[in-house]
Amino acid sequence: MEFVSYEEFQKLASTDKYYHQSRWDLYSKVQELLAASGATSVLELGAYRLPLVKGSDTMDRNDKFHPTYIQDAGETPWEIPDAHYDMFVALQVWEHLEGRQVTAFQEVKRVAREAILSFPYRWNCPKNPSHHAITEETIASWTDGETPEEVIVIPSTNNHRRIIYRYDFTKTNKLRNAILNKEQTRKQFCEEPIPTLRREPAECRFRTNVHLKDGQEFARCQFVENVFSGNSIDVDASVSKKVCEACIQEREPSPDCWNSVVSSLIFGQTLELGPPEEFTRELKSILRRAENGLRLVLREDRPKQVDSRSFGDCIYIGEKRDPKSSEERYYCLHPLLDDASEAKCLLCSEHQSQDFDDSPPLLKRLPLERKGNPVKSWMVGVTTSPRRIPTINRTLDSLRRAGWSSPWLFLDSAVDIAERHAHLPVTFREAATGAWPNYFLSLSELVMRAPDADAYMIIQDDALLTQSEKLRNYLEKVLWPHEDIGVISLFCSSAYDQKEEGWHELKEQWVWGAVAMIFSNASAWAFITDKKIIEHRKTGRFNGTRNIDVTIGEWLQRTKQKILFPVPSLSAHIGESSTLWEEGQAEGKRREERFIP
Repeated sequence: MEFVSYEEFQKLASTDKYYHQSRWDLYSKVQELLAASGATSVLELGAYRLPLVKGSDTMDRNDKFHPTYIQDAGETPWEIPDAHYDMFVALQVWEHLEGRQVTAFQEVKRVAREAILSFPYRWNCPKNPSHHAITEETIASWTDGETPEEVIVIPSTNNHRRIIYRYDFTKTNKLRNAILNKEQTRKQFCEEPIPTLRREPAECRFRTNVHLKDGQEFARCQFVENVFSGNSIDVDASVSKKVCEACIQEREPSPDCWNSVVSSLIFGQTLELGPPEEFTRELKSILRRAENGLRLVLREDRPKQVDSRSFGDCIYIGEKRDPKSSEERYYCLHPLLDDASEAKCLLCSEHQSQDFDDSPPLLKRLPLERKGNPVKSWMVGVTTSPRRIPTINRTLDSLRRAGWSSPWLFLDSAVDIAERHAHLPVTFREAATGAWPNYFLSLSELVMRAPDADAYMIIQDDALLTQSEKLRNYLEKVLWPHEDIGVISLFCSSAYDQKEEGWHELKEQWVWGAVAMIFSNASAWAFITDKKIIEHRKTGRFNGTRNIDVTIGEWLQRTKQKILFPVPSLSAHIGESSTLWEEGQAEGKRREERFIP
């Protein structure tokens, strides 16, 4: 591969002001990346008069400089075979695609194995909007949320910095294919059509020792007993008739495939045996398998009172399914739903009123005076682990509707992600680290990727954000309230509920809930560099793998920083309930008392 030389660049620079010194700084760094990549075939978009690699293929929308492809990159598909090039290069071009960046980037991923793109970085030039105020979040939205392999900022003497993103699609595509293949395999293995359903508990061959207790019918589950008896462990496998009725509506469990009710029973029994870090290898295997089989009962799916909502006022309500029928069933126009009825709509978390003036805006209901610098740039991360399979996709949908379309996913071991979210940037830890290590590493990575961001938000994978209006727009009007506010919690535990609505400062140590936390730039840096925070993995309780909320609370108290939280809560904690029957639903102080839906 032969690169254009500095002498050739200078010769052209003498007659064309486009080729100034700072552009050579960019070119020389990209040439280093190209040389290190080992690429043998390169396609460069918008090379103008001087392609980086001599003899490489080029693409331009006009034929003035004789490109290989006369093609407007924003018009797809390109007439190029799949994986035809080792490397795609576009320097200071992507900002000119006028809203077509994502579709063009999808073509880049199709035709090339790797890519190098550069962008104007945080330029202050409002009279030139295509170059003005381009941030990491802008780039993430233009590149379909693809995770870069490398990010390099090129300094400049005229305040016109450039930023280089290098992508390796062979790695990210492999990860996403593995995630999707895992989901497909699981569906094929455990979700085949059930030929017959056991309609009565009495028909279950695992139901033994039926007896009455306090006027209710109970029995022993032989299947659950058998799972533990192989490890010489006695457990209480007594189950109520309601549990049996739930179980018989699913596939009959087998040694190779547990249904979700059995998984829930085994999960609960396993946790009764002690802390998981002290389990034998066999018990850890049982716990992991039970976790993967759980189907959580989501908080918003339970009967509850929803204020200021009536059936029929949702923007997604479609036509009646059968105009001649007396049954009030309608088509639902929401992309994730298909059926609407009064019972469903009054409890639906996707509900969006046609008249937003019916309820007070957040700014009126939760006023907060901004005193510090405004928040304009965000880094948002979602921490997840295999246990949260049923809730992560609801959390991501909620984030998107709240105004954050490209959160960074931090997968602590393999997690099933719905195909609609497979484009999001991912950090994948093949071996699970635990809740606290994943949280600390995730926040640290967000800071390292964007050290100048105004706010860093970490959302856990079982959270829903308010949908009453765009939460991001509201937060950007009120943040940052004061420099001694270390953390903003969007979640308010029932333990902290107050009579008066509004933002409240906790006077004691925070211990309940790290569901949705926002750190300022200063507090994020202080947190990840704090000596005791770093040493928590070695010195903390539960082997330093848990207690995120308590650890944050101790740090805030020790460093004399404050935490603010809203009443009602702006985030709902939807997970933690791993059973499928009414009496098994978990409540407590890790739940919100009130939530603005």
